Amino acid sequence: MNPAWDEAVNCSSYRTSEIEHHVEARIRERSLADGMDYSCPVEPNACAKARNRYADFAERRLHPACLAAEGDARPWWRFW
Repeated sequence: MNPAWDEAVNCSSYRTSEIEHHVEARIRERSLADGMDYSCPVEPNACAKARNRYADFAERRLHPACLAAEGDARPWWRFW
């Protein structure tokens, strides 16, 4: 197991844009209420590590938001 298996890191995709809209609205609501940013990916550095870990397979394993997330990554073998 690694952080890329966490839906807060490697975001979920939804069947319809309507479902996605409702989920994102609820995330914004909770973020404001808690004073935290729960938008996905919550851990951009974990996405960078996952891109390194999965290398040539990253585009098949990671959500586009995780693929685009900015973050520093050290070699994957130091983490997983």
